[in-house]
Amino acid sequence: ILTYVSRGFEEYRGFPQAMETISQLQKRRPGLHALIVGSDVIAYGASRSDGRTWREWALQELKLDTKRTHWMGALQEDEYQKVLLISDVHLYLTVPFVLSWSLLEAMAAGCSIVGSDTPPVQEVLQSGCNGLLVDFFNPHDQVNACETLLDDQAMSERFSKAARISSQAFSHDKGLAGWRAIIESCG
Repeated sequence: ILTYVSRGFEEYRGFPQAMETISQLQKRRPGLHALIVGSDVIAYGASRSDGRTWREWALQELKLDTKRTHWMGALQEDEYQKVLLISDVHLYLTVPFVLSWSLLEAMAAGCSIVGSDTPPVQEVLQSGCNGLLVDFFNPHDQVNACETLLDDQAMSERFSKAARISSQAFSHDKGLAGWRAIIESCG
């Protein structure tokens, strides 16, 4: 099971590349299912110039297997966490932009992650340590990285554990302590 999560399906969060990656993986792996969490809206950036949504584009232009591509919509927290817990590989893509909470949640859930080699992701994932980083614009590299984690269970488990440990640096308690330190330094 491959998971992809984004509040909105858009270019900033690599939706076109993710769908191309999923399409290629499904051709090579007849048992691969993709769980896509999010809404077919634009949260950041511009809409497509042809008037279609990104989901409409993916369904019309790519050869996604409709029986193995599951559009989950926006989920409540408990359902969302269940999706992350059954993920074999989690694909997280973003342009150099604000890091999404979903990456930290995927790490905390112990997902084995393929992420874009972009500055916000580089702050929390170290390629070869707690995930694999790949070129944001290169679905071929994304496919290869996903297959590496799907084929190498030991590596996947090692990255999963390391991601969970790394996520603790961004816990609620540590964030609150950081804010308190800032406030106290002002007084």
